[in-house]
Amino acid sequence: MVSRVARPRVILASPEAGVTVRLIASLNPKRYRIEHLHDASEALLRAEFVLAHAVVLHANAIDEPLRRRLESARVHGVGLVLVGDTADVERVADEVDAHYLTTGFTVPEVKRRVLDAVSDAHLERSSEPSLPSRRDLRTVVRRVLLLLEEREAAEVMAALLRGQLSVACDVTTSVDEALGELERGFDCVVARPAKLLGSKAGADFARKLARRGVPVVPVPATEELDAATAGAVAWSLLPQIRRTVAARERRANDSATR
Repeated sequence: MVSRVARPRVILASPEAGVTVRLIASLNPKRYRIEHLHDASEALLRAEFVLAHAVVLHANAIDEPLRRRLESARVHGVGLVLVGDTADVERVADEVDAHYLTTGFTVPEVKRRVLDAVSDAHLERSSEPSLPSRRDLRTVVRRVLLLLEEREAAEVMAALLRGQLSVACDVTTSVDEALGELERGFDCVVARPAKLLGSKAGADFARKLARRGVPVVPVPATEELDAATAGAVAWSLLPQIRRTVAARERRANDSATR
């Protein structure tokens, strides 16, 4: 039930002031923590970083990089509401399991769709998806990149992830180093939000990840990590990485049967 979630975080993304004002006016600020961003990709990336419960995204067209970012958000348990008046937006909403509204929405419609999206997020985060066998994991998620300044802590986290998920884990301590690793190919990135949102190089790296459809799992800890705390942080991230693994396997299986 949604009542078990205390003030869910909802991020609005719309380039049009009129639509934004109507969306904000439709939601009770005492019930939701509401944020607004103009850029759709930035809003979806932030939703993954801060573990937002839902994103309400207004767009007239959705290109492939944005579609991949939508899929990544759903993998990370973010509920979605797409707002638009084109068949393209309605089709993508159906394909990525998002709720849909036209720009002629009413207040009750907005409340219902957002409530449904928050419910989606809560249900997915409170349940554990079934996982493939360890042998299958090696073929679906072969490589995870850890982008953390504290190398010793990152190595501890990498060792735990290797043991639990049977994946290869590379460790980098800077965005420049991570950019150099990009062409080698990896299936998941674990990083602090500040690393990707706090600099031009980080933003460039995030855009390249979005174009490749590479999910980002945010490190929630803001304090400096050490070897003693790294293990606990890694354990806290395992459910999100598991969801990514399960989604990747489903996608791989779907592609194999086409």
